[in-house]
Amino acid sequence: VRAIGNTIAEQTRQASHIVTQAQDIIGLAERNTQGARSTLTEAAHLETLSTNLGEIGTVFKLGASGETSARLHSSMPKVVQQLAKDVGSALEAAVNSKQISVEDLFDRNYTPIANTKPQKFNTRYDNLLDRLLPPIQEPCLDRMKEAAYAIATDVNGYVPTHNKRFSLPLTGDEAKDMVGNRTKRIFGDPVGKRCGAHQQPFLTQTYRRDTGEIMHDISAPVFVFGRHWGGVRIGYKTE
Repeated sequence: VRAIGNTIAEQTRQASHIVTQAQDIIGLAERNTQGARSTLTEAAHLETLSTNLGEIGTVFKLGASGETSARLHSSMPKVVQQLAKDVGSALEAAVNSKQISVEDLFDRNYTPIANTKPQKFNTRYDNLLDRLLPPIQEPCLDRMKEAAYAIATDVNGYVPTHNKRFSLPLTGDEAKDMVGNRTKRIFGDPVGKRCGAHQQPFLTQTYRRDTGEIMHDISAPVFVFGRHWGGVRIGYKTE
């Protein structure tokens, strides 16, 4: 019996040692996972920073030189961040006043609107935003003669409510409607996708619009009750 007891005790000690080693391995794996996650986060920040720096270089190559151009570029982050804050506050107020639920506000089911080309879409929230956004977007646009648009976009590039100047009645002429009616479209180009998807303080991009214009685009994220809804984007040109 004593021998059996000693054997069991030794097996217990060995099992305890194995458990300790296993816990050490698990701890190391968790630390490695956290380190990898941190590395990925830092890499994402570096990629965004690199993108911004690259785009800033493009901005100054494409834009006119001089103090006026520099002042305009340097003033835009504050403008776009304020617009994002205003849009987020309006969406939160709409939820608080029971005009819409959070679930409907984050609807990602895009229902095609018949006989539209380029294709347009409805969501469970776009009619409400047709009322909420113009009083926010239009004054921002009116204050800047250099701006071509000031709009909100969801994380997938969907623009529920474009500016009034780009929400003219549909004509059925695709070329005319491409320019005159740009609302309720999903802008799936690389620039359009980035505008609502990123969560950096702001992102500057320079691109050629599908209308042929060279445009500087600056965007900032929109949060609703701490949840990333999308963003706002302002397009502007320098002399």
